Amino acid sequence: MSQENVNLIRDCIAAFNAGDVEQMLALSDPELEWRPAFGGATGGATAYHGFAGFREYWCGTQEIWDRFHFEPEQFMDDGNSVLVVGRGSGRAKGSGVDIDQPFAMLFRVRSGKVLFGQTFVEPEQAHAAANALKAVGLGE
Repeated sequence: MSQENVNLIRDCIAAFNAGDVEQMLALSDPELEWRPAFGGATGGATAYHGFAGFREYWCGTQEIWDRFHFEPEQFMDDGNSVLVVGRGSGRAKGSGVDIDQPFAMLFRVRSGKVLFGQTFVEPEQAHAAANALKAVGLGE
């Protein structure tokens, strides 16, 4: 396991949970691609590109959630990919509906920065995506 990659992802998750988008971007590659689990379902894009794209995604989440927190439970590093499985919890704005469910994040790292991130509400989907990256040589 690459401890550097895992530490990078831990720092990204901490910045995400703290609402510190600028710190998250400081840990990311300018060519960042972000794919949120709820993108299309919430009227947003299914993929966001670059720092401007991530800021757009972030602003959209602030309109939807009063709070959202990801609690990582397991990190799996496979070369340049890190899969994180845990729990997502939050409260939706407007409805006040609380969620607490399994959640996963898949990251790709390039030169010590996050290049790609995708979130999943089903950890099994995250495992399948990680395996697909590895199959085409992107997880190494």
